[in-house]
Amino acid sequence: PRPPPPKKNDPLATVRCIRQVASLFDPTSGMIDGMGKMSPARFITLLLAASHDPGTSDAQRSHYAKVANLTANKVLLQGLIDPLDGGVYSGIQQVTSDLPVFSKTLKSQALTMQALYLLYQASGDAKYLQAADTILDYTEKHLSLPDQGYCLGIIHAASNAKDNPCVWTLEEIEAALTEEEARICTLAFGLRGLGNIPLTDDPDRSYFRKNTLTWKLSLSELATQTSLDPATLKQRLESSTKKLAKLRQEKPLNAIREDLSTAGTTALFASSCISAYRATGDPAHLDRATRILTLIRQNFLDESGNLLRARYHGELQPYPGTGADYALVCQAALDLQQVTLDPAWLGFAADIHQRMHTLLVDPLNHHIRESAGIQYPQGHSVYQFANLRSLDNNCTWALAYSNAKRLALQHADSQYKAQYEALGGILQITAYANPLLSIDFLTADTKLRQKSVYLKASATAGFSELVRAAVKTPCQIIPVTAKGDYPELGEQAAKLAAGTAAVVSQGKVIGTATSADELDALLK
Repeated sequence: PRPPPPKKNDPLATVRCIRQVASLFDPTSGMIDGMGKMSPARFITLLLAASHDPGTSDAQRSHYAKVANLTANKVLLQGLIDPLDGGVYSGIQQVTSDLPVFSKTLKSQALTMQALYLLYQASGDAKYLQAADTILDYTEKHLSLPDQGYCLGIIHAASNAKDNPCVWTLEEIEAALTEEEARICTLAFGLRGLGNIPLTDDPDRSYFRKNTLTWKLSLSELATQTSLDPATLKQRLESSTKKLAKLRQEKPLNAIREDLSTAGTTALFASSCISAYRATGDPAHLDRATRILTLIRQNFLDESGNLLRARYHGELQPYPGTGADYALVCQAALDLQQVTLDPAWLGFAADIHQRMHTLLVDPLNHHIRESAGIQYPQGHSVYQFANLRSLDNNCTWALAYSNAKRLALQHADSQYKAQYEALGGILQITAYANPLLSIDFLTADTKLRQKSVYLKASATAGFSELVRAAVKTPCQIIPVTAKGDYPELGEQAAKLAAGTAAVVSQGKVIGTATSADELDALLK
């Protein structure tokens, strides 16, 4: 029998739910049971966050890292990344990873980039960095807009499955390539004359004799099977994929590009760029994130300062921001404040969060509506059901819960506490009932359980070393100023010397540091 529901604010509820989520990965098939169309990158990000939870045992930490790596290798690198132009497909179609959803949304690029950069940060494996950089290059090349924003995505679709530009016959590929190139591609993509798409879930046999082009072998495995050195193999693959990409563009059904830009999805991409900066230390990622958040702050607000949802061909559209838009923009601003220590981004995050609270929150219970009902015939109702098969949306309540808790670490405002306590209770019960459906909440709650680093600014260079040490480690980073209230530090906040970092774990100060080495030791 199922054990009783968790008690309110049970600290072990999240840990138990994550164990259930991790158990859903099947290493034999390389599939995540029950994942449906949800991005596997979210599964990976959750496990990596859990591996840095101070309450996770060494054995569990090692297990989470192993499952995250297996998932990335089998589902992302050898299942969803398009070898022709480097983008990543948004998810898995039907029940087999051999048939991806042939759309490349900005959201899927952002989520996958984040997961791969986090994997690189955790493992140091260059293949994850290379894959993430390739997806970023694709996003900048194919999804960027003239106003410096990013479109919603590109769809490769057709009314008839046989006409889809992303499926190929072996004869098409052999005709487009040299004999050696065709031999290499046959191995690399697992091509077959009868098609490499299993027909078990395709009763109409629509994909009979059709192949998808996704990696089935790693570069090292391919080099072994072709007896080519890596440099020569890479050259042959680049030549082959360029030819096939050109051929795909010439097919009758061109890709559909959605040039609409939304505030929430753009903010999600900014957060992914901040993850890239924390994983690599490359300031170009930080510059990109700052540019994107500045674009949102300057171009997605109305005259009253409220968030609007979309821009189309450079023109702001008169549609109010949804709950998810507000929450994602607030989250990105808080992420940027952590790595820049700029109080202006904290102020922007707090303002956006408060506006969401004013416009979209029920004052009786702090539960959030996704829409204010403006310009709609009726308000949006929240129903108590969810269908994971077609669900890959953002959980607004989980994001708002996390934002309220993060803001409460820097301002002792009773309103923040009321918000996250009201949301946290129902989110925890929902996670207990269906952990996979609650993946956003579990990820957010796990990140909040990581260590916090409180940094008090100094004009000396030593403070920069502390910042760099904190940025490269999964943790919350909070600048201490005379204007802020820091409940975790209490009176110690005023006593903290300039150029010093205080590290808090599970609500307790575990030590202070004045050098990068000291801080590294506390964060291990």
